[in-house]
Amino acid sequence: NLLTLRVDKFLFFASEFGFFLHPARFRASALQSARIGHHSRPLPALLTTVYLWGTKLSGMPNSTEIERELTTRALSQVASSFEGNHTHKIMHTIQTRYLLAYYLFSSGRDLEGNYQVLMAVSMAKASGIVKIRSDQIDPRGSSELPAAQDPVEEGERVDACWNMIILDKCWAVALASPTNINCPSDDPRDQVDTPWPLDVEAYENGGYPAGMKGRCTLDNYLKGMLSSRGSEMSMKGLHIKASLLWERSNNLVGTWKPQMNAQESAAFYGAFQILDTLLERVRLSLPPPTQMTDRSPPKMRTLFVVHSLTYAAIIQLHGVFVRTGVESKRKVLASAQAIFRMVNAVRLGNATQTINPIMGTVWVCASQAILEELAALKAHRLSNSANIPPTEEERNILGVFENGLREMMPLARSCSLMRYQLGQIQQAHAAL
Repeated sequence: NLLTLRVDKFLFFASEFGFFLHPARFRASALQSARIGHHSRPLPALLTTVYLWGTKLSGMPNSTEIERELTTRALSQVASSFEGNHTHKIMHTIQTRYLLAYYLFSSGRDLEGNYQVLMAVSMAKASGIVKIRSDQIDPRGSSELPAAQDPVEEGERVDACWNMIILDKCWAVALASPTNINCPSDDPRDQVDTPWPLDVEAYENGGYPAGMKGRCTLDNYLKGMLSSRGSEMSMKGLHIKASLLWERSNNLVGTWKPQMNAQESAAFYGAFQILDTLLERVRLSLPPPTQMTDRSPPKMRTLFVVHSLTYAAIIQLHGVFVRTGVESKRKVLASAQAIFRMVNAVRLGNATQTINPIMGTVWVCASQAILEELAALKAHRLSNSANIPPTEEERNILGVFENGLREMMPLARSCSLMRYQLGQIQQAHAAL
């Protein structure tokens, strides 16, 4: 059955695109025989968007034409998805917008993707999913979202909150656009009080302890405070942290200027030190690919993305001092090479041919750091004599770059944005 193939193909890669619904429950619902639009099946807009992703990932004949038709239908359906009385219309509409945002970004349609993020964040905040188990007085205000029916449904909402953070923070960096979620924030309405996420199995086994409440999950994290609410050090938690720290690092270095007064300088370097410390904690918490007990493609993809985002954040933070600070230069070059080595170590290309589309931006960031270093080494060498061959250091760095780039190419097959970005990297390499 073609629809079953599309749904299963999508679910195999769903974690790359902000999917937060329980996979087994969703699959059973999607493949039911009840009419489309029935409350026992997913919202029509969501089902269409899953078919869209399944078609794209399957590489079917004439898929471009089918994708165009499904995209038009999904965008039309999601625009009116609140008009009906579907039981899960709020969460399914939020999920649809996440998936559409990733699809549009991967297709190079940045403005449309950004609009979907804006709408998704607005709906998610209004739904109350950023205030799950909050101890703040009436933190949610008015919300149309009914109480969760069981721990699995609560887990879907928790994961929806955190997938929103990842989506918003990462693409704010990629598009050089403002983030839609202020963090840290002094306004209780903007503070994320939802606990750190758990794994699916933990939700199935009862979820969070009864009566557990708290507040300011992200604000407290940025202050260096540890939390016992949820699984802060899980791969999900580390993914959130890496995304947030990438955006925070990008935001901070944008405020740097050569001539800062004493107050500005103290504020900048204080914030710099906090981010540097938090990034080092995340980096040291991540297991190497060879030490993963569960080496299934979805788990390895997530590990790969989180490692890469962490190194990208280090490059972003220290890049401002790469020409003046020896330690910053060392960290930038080591992190850039680590990103390229990670592609080689995990070897996802032939197994999956698909990865989170944010990775193209990470690779561009890392390639710029490596190619700038190679250009500097080459210029220094040629300044002494035109006949001196490349040094061992140059050859080693170039080898890391070329091996990593070779492994990146298969991962861009289903993403036009990444194909374009890898083309830009190849051009810069050729011009070296």
